[in-house]
Amino acid sequence: MSIAWTRSCLHQATLPEHRRKFLDVNIMLFIPGRERTEAEWRQLYDKAGLEVVSIVPLKDNFGTSIVEGVKT
Repeated sequence: MSIAWTRSCLHQATLPEHRRKFLDVNIMLFIPGRERTEAEWRQLYDKAGLEVVSIVPLKDNFGTSIVEGVKT
């Protein structure tokens, strides 16, 4: 059985470039991870064979968004 389509929804921070660098340093000190900009999410999804179809910012204090992608 094959799947004809794939949709990925990710709840993550999508930050402006000037804020990402500061948070990356804090995250690297405590956990192995990093924050990404919209361009970086698009590049990551592209490498995975997905296309970002929408990025919906949430109204919170953390800069989080829902990043939605579909199989290309």
